[in-house]
Amino acid sequence: AISNALGTAGGWVMEGEYEGARNAAGQPHGRGAVRFADGAVYEGEFKAGKQKGRGKMRYANGSEYEGQWKEGKKEGRGTYRSASGDVYEGQWKADKREGRGTYRHPDGGVYEGEFKAGEMDGHGTERFASGNVYEGEYVAGNREGRGTFRYAGGEADVGRYRGGADVGEGARWSADRKAAWRLQDGEAGKPISLLEAAGIAAEIGLVPPAAGLGKRGSRVHP
Repeated sequence: AISNALGTAGGWVMEGEYEGARNAAGQPHGRGAVRFADGAVYEGEFKAGKQKGRGKMRYANGSEYEGQWKEGKKEGRGTYRSASGDVYEGQWKADKREGRGTYRHPDGGVYEGEFKAGEMDGHGTERFASGNVYEGEYVAGNREGRGTFRYAGGEADVGRYRGGADVGEGARWSADRKAAWRLQDGEAGKPISLLEAAGIAAEIGLVPPAAGLGKRGSRVHP
C-alpha cells in the first residue's frame, strides 16, 4: 500500500510516499520505494524503516546513486553519478567516499586510490586530462607527502608535496631519462648526475621513474 512515510513507527523520518513491504511494526522492511516531496525517488531494500541493503536513489537534481546502504546512508560499495557528469565508483561510509575508489571527471581526468571523509586521502594515482599523471600521497584532497609527477611529454619529477604544492628538494628527469636536474620547491636548478638524482629520490623514499613515452610537453601542473 502507498502511504505517507513521515511519522511511522520506529523513527522513520523521511517525508514522502512509500510503497512496499513492511514489518509487524508498520515500518518499511524488505523491498520498496519511496518518493520524496522534492521529487527524489529511492527504490530498493529497507530494514526497520531505513534504507539498508542494495538500492538506487534518483535525486531531484538529476544525480543518481546505486549501491549499498546502511541505516539510511550510503555505506559499502556503490556508484554515484552527478548531474554534471562526475562519476565515483567505490567504497562509502556514512554517506561519504571512504576506502578505495575511482573518481572520473567530465573532462576525462581520473583519480584511482584511497579516500577518507569524502576526499582523496592516502595513496592514489591521478591522471589529468592534459596527459600528466601524479602517483603518490594525498591528505584531505591535496597532494601531500611523497610523490612522482609524470608530464605528458615524458619528463618526470620525484619530490615532496604540501597542500598540493612542491616543497623542498626533489629531482627531475628528462623524457629519455638520460639527464636530470635538482628541484627546489618545484623549480628546476642546475643539471645533476643521474647518480645524484637517484640519491635524492632515495632520500625521499622513492625510486627514479621508469622511462616515459610521448612527445615533449608542458611542465605546467594542472
